[in-house]
Amino acid sequence: MTNDCALDEKRDLILDREKQFCHQVSAEILDKPKLGVWMILIPVFCVFYFYQLKRYSEGRREFAANFLITRERALNSAYTAMLEGTEVGIEEIVEAGDIPEHTQEEYRNWLMILTGHYLNLIRGRGTSFEGLIKSAYNSKKRYIQFTEELNQVERVFNAKLLPHLDLDNSEVQEIVRKIENTTVKLRRQQVKEIFG
Repeated sequence: MTNDCALDEKRDLILDREKQFCHQVSAEILDKPKLGVWMILIPVFCVFYFYQLKRYSEGRREFAANFLITRERALNSAYTAMLEGTEVGIEEIVEAGDIPEHTQEEYRNWLMILTGHYLNLIRGRGTSFEGLIKSAYNSKKRYIQFTEELNQVERVFNAKLLPHLDLDNSEVQEIVRKIENTTVKLRRQQVKEIFG
């Protein structure tokens, strides 16, 4: 029974960190409206500012929730596999992803890296996310190698997915580039925070 509790706690630590990561990405890529002094003097503009601020907050929440979906599915699948002593259900996650057929191989590759990472963390020892990382990867160098591999697999998947998105191509490319740059930056910061 204590093993189940320990696994639950590890899953929760990992999920909490992933939620923080998704919110950090949303904060970096979505532009927060700025309040000008003149807006305070003209009530109509002040109301408009708060309307924009509300839309920004809702947009951040929605982005973070959507950005988390695959990560949470992968984590839950890794957790279940660890708990039941079975294989991770990659194909179930691919089917649930509802992504274009031509991108499924790249999506599958990303999921394999992600679920492998989660399994490593769940198998790790520690009472914090940082402790799980240190236990699972043993060194800064190994963790950096993992983050670089994850960044690369995500770039390949994004490149394959781009032509299938029904939005203005230049706008989508700019958003994807911002997301990729932000995730790389945040992962580098995480390495420094954990390993110094």
